Amino acid sequence: MSRGKRLWGDHNSYRVEVIKKKVNQIGSTHFRWVDNVSKGINYYQATGLTPGTVYTISTQSVDYSGNINQTFVSNTSTTAPIGPIIITIISPINNSINTTGYVNVTAIFNRRGNAILNWNGVNESMEGSDTSFYKNKTGLLSGNFSFKIYASDLNSTSMSETRIVTVNRTEKELLSIDHETGKVNQTFEKVAPSRNVTLRIYNGTDVSGCDVTSNWIFVNSWAQLNSTLIENLDATDKLLGENFSVEPNCYRFNPDAQIQFNYTDEELEARGITSESDAFIKVFNTTINKWEVPKFKQDTDLNHFIVNISHFSFYCLVGETPAIRPSSSSGGGGGSGGGTSREAYENILISETIRENVFKGSKVSYKFNKEDNIVRYINFTGLKNSGEIVIKVEILKNTSTLVENNLPQDIVYLNLNIWVGNIDWASSENIATPKINFEVKKSWIIENEINVSTIRLFRYSDGNWNPLITTKIGEDANNLILEVETLEFSPFAVCGKTLVEAGGLGPDEDEKLTTLESKESPDMTATAKKPIPGFKLSISLVLLLILIQILQKKKL
Repeated sequence: MSRGKRLWGDHNSYRVEVIKKKVNQIGSTHFRWVDNVSKGINYYQATGLTPGTVYTISTQSVDYSGNINQTFVSNTSTTAPIGPIIITIISPINNSINTTGYVNVTAIFNRRGNAILNWNGVNESMEGSDTSFYKNKTGLLSGNFSFKIYASDLNSTSMSETRIVTVNRTEKELLSIDHETGKVNQTFEKVAPSRNVTLRIYNGTDVSGCDVTSNWIFVNSWAQLNSTLIENLDATDKLLGENFSVEPNCYRFNPDAQIQFNYTDEELEARGITSESDAFIKVFNTTINKWEVPKFKQDTDLNHFIVNISHFSFYCLVGETPAIRPSSSSGGGGGSGGGTSREAYENILISETIRENVFKGSKVSYKFNKEDNIVRYINFTGLKNSGEIVIKVEILKNTSTLVENNLPQDIVYLNLNIWVGNIDWASSENIATPKINFEVKKSWIIENEINVSTIRLFRYSDGNWNPLITTKIGEDANNLILEVETLEFSPFAVCGKTLVEAGGLGPDEDEKLTTLESKESPDMTATAKKPIPGFKLSISLVLLLILIQILQKKKL
């Protein structure tokens, strides 16, 4: 509202008074004189008004003698509310193809605010300020990536549309072949975009199978595997982060060409591979849609594999943790094992593995201690003698690679995987009342204006993100402590809705988190707090004796 009541009539001047009343705010009416309007001016312009507020502008006429007409002429109107911040993504455009592995995400807002980039399900702060923000994503390998941007200020929170970026790091190199002999006439060597794999075809190698004249070879390094490749891996296979493809697959080599896969001890340890002998290479046979183990030799001193290949295909570095057999004292109960995982190595931020013996009727508590692991403990009661059971928690950089192009709808705090024993071991036949206890930082809640009552642990199954009943059981200075009960373990995501999305604060919430109830976190190994038998009676007797002594002294 920029103008108030239009002023007409043959009077000396007018008094302008304003009643200000905020919408839905009882008892906030203010009445004040603001200005005199001289004869001949037909309007009053009010400026600096608060958005989303009801204002009443009233006028009184004044004659030449200064007498004020006590009757008001009023006009009431509401100023427009501030809408959500409008986010305009400048780059990259939706469904764009990037060939460098460097993606610059840039956006502008229609007014000042704060910006968060959600990249493949993980929130990251953006660079910039005021209305212009950016984030450089570097070193990306081939795959499909999704992102969206959150904007917030003191008045609102908004979210952009989701965009998809396809990274294609395919590189090509010319293979020099003598077309009369069909043999390679100079040694060919090509390093993959990841810089961890090298393809070699030696001088004199006989080449057949492809009826082409260009002789181009195409190599690629992949951040993600497609669903066909994932589904055909063995349950115990763990991808160690190097996925390599080379085409065209019509070439046949005699003698074999070679691929060198490099790795580090840290890569193996992060995936739970305790021995280098448990790592190996797999090649995908497109004819039968099956992974096979090619001929290879391993140099543990130089940390690499040399793989012999007769043709091109898709290759990956794989590890496998041997199953842990039940101890002799367990009394049987079947194979338990090792918290197997198929998560892509490059997506794992932290991996923590805990081993505990599980016996029939025993209450077992797996306590996790790594600094950035949000899981505090996982508890359950054993129903069978199962021996040593492994639980592995993987804190992820992005949405699990086992979840194909399916992101949670709510704002993601953190993605993680939890694996308990071998596949299908965690069931109602083996364990009862399994509980996951985890933390969520209060700073994330405040920065993202999250409605605390909407925070949930979601479990991915059957193509959907399913919310679990999540209970807040306490808090400390920096974290909320939450707990869920679930019999199934797989990819998880901790998510929440903003105050705007959830319709404001919950009934027991406060924006500064000062009214959150603090409850003691349950510990299955802690002794329950019980009153000492007869303690209250003992205190009563002592007080009675003291009273008798005081009375006796008074008599003396």
